[in-house]
Amino acid sequence: MSLPRVVTRHRARRLAVVPVVGVAVVALAGCDRPTPSVSLQAGRTYVTTSATNYLRGGTVTRHAPPVPRIAVVPGGVISVDVASSVASRGYYLSVGGQRITDTITKDHYRLEVGNTNGQAQLVLFQAPRSGSTDASGSWVFNLTVAP
Repeated sequence: MSLPRVVTRHRARRLAVVPVVGVAVVALAGCDRPTPSVSLQAGRTYVTTSATNYLRGGTVTRHAPPVPRIAVVPGGVISVDVASSVASRGYYLSVGGQRITDTITKDHYRLEVGNTNGQAQLVLFQAPRSGSTDASGSWVFNLTVAP
């Protein structure tokens, strides 16, 4: 007589799990996927940010994250780390509105800072999709170059 009760309990548990899984799937479907992050490292300082603009599935996602600040010494190096989805399309760096690199397709890039002092805004642009001239993503950082 105990066998039917075990089967009944097992079936009841299975039926109780189905609505919970269904609710979880619906809840996750309503969430926006985060944009890929980009990180910079100078010395022992490490900062990361999400995209301010990012093209996914034909729709541009706009976001206003706090702009991280990183300090580097003149002649120092900034390590740039990007998600593989950003690197696979390619990206380039811009300072003060001027492009300073060719298109980069590696996850990690070392940017050598000149022997200068001051502050600047570093923007990483993901290369445009084919047939477009607009960048498909952008990440903004504030740099302070000082001894």
